[in-house]
Amino acid sequence: MAQKEKMCILSYIVNKKTFGRIVHTENQKISPSLMELMEPDFLGYLKNREEHRKVLEQLPWEHLFLQTEDGLKLAGYYYENPQRLKKNAVLIHGHGSCGFEGYASVGLKYIRHGYNVLLLDNRACGSSEGKWSTFGLQERKDTLQWVNRLAKADPDQPIVIHGTSLGGATACMLSAMELPVQVKAIVSDCAFANIRKQLEYMLPKIMHVPYQMILPQVLCWFRHETGLSIDETSPLEAVKHAHVPMLFIHGEADQYVLKENGQKLYDACNAPKQLLWIPGAGHAASHYIGKEKYEETLFAFLDRYTKKEASTWKES
Repeated sequence: MAQKEKMCILSYIVNKKTFGRIVHTENQKISPSLMELMEPDFLGYLKNREEHRKVLEQLPWEHLFLQTEDGLKLAGYYYENPQRLKKNAVLIHGHGSCGFEGYASVGLKYIRHGYNVLLLDNRACGSSEGKWSTFGLQERKDTLQWVNRLAKADPDQPIVIHGTSLGGATACMLSAMELPVQVKAIVSDCAFANIRKQLEYMLPKIMHVPYQMILPQVLCWFRHETGLSIDETSPLEAVKHAHVPMLFIHGEADQYVLKENGQKLYDACNAPKQLLWIPGAGHAASHYIGKEKYEETLFAFLDRYTKKEASTWKES
């Protein structure tokens, strides 16, 4: 087989692995390269997540569905809080994950703090339809539909948006969109600042080939399948025009999305903002490593902007 044909096949495989639907199975083996990128204490994080997921799945929830602009049926899981504090949290999971998996632990924190919680299954994830993830390009529009639905259902309830990893990048891109007035704050945990640069960083680590050899073909496949360009927008450009206050969180030991991404996003944001570093935390594990510091900082920030007496920030 010619070298060109080999690269074409490899590019398609990488495109499927990067942007295609990922189905996790029980007792699935974790590749050594992923294990290394997700350390420290990735196995402890996974055990903690599975314990919390079992709790979360047993609580009463309502299965919601939404049809996207391009005709996909998406799933969500809504927890109406018995404390009735009348606050909604929309939680966006990361790459290849799902609502229950990505927010097993943080979702419970929100519920314990009195929030109603909407866990999303992004397109091509969990119970939602779709063949391709678009790294936030379409997901930001999908999430806005969910947010508008909550705002219309109860106009008096403030809404916060919290995304982790790819979900955090989606939340950043969402920050510049026309949001309903009920959205009071956005939390971005371990988000990347730019899709292209993140792929340039990750592909050599996952596929063990220089990104220059494969990325152009991968992006060609992506555009062919989705009609989208990854350079259409970026989390970094979006937060420059953020419409609501933003909390940025990043683990200082993150090797999957380097902590410099968190600093860049914080520096670029022109809305009221706060940056929380969690020492020793790997990717998406700040809540697990940081524990009380994470929780106290998160809800102190959100309380500042969701209390009835709080003044709503407006752009000058």
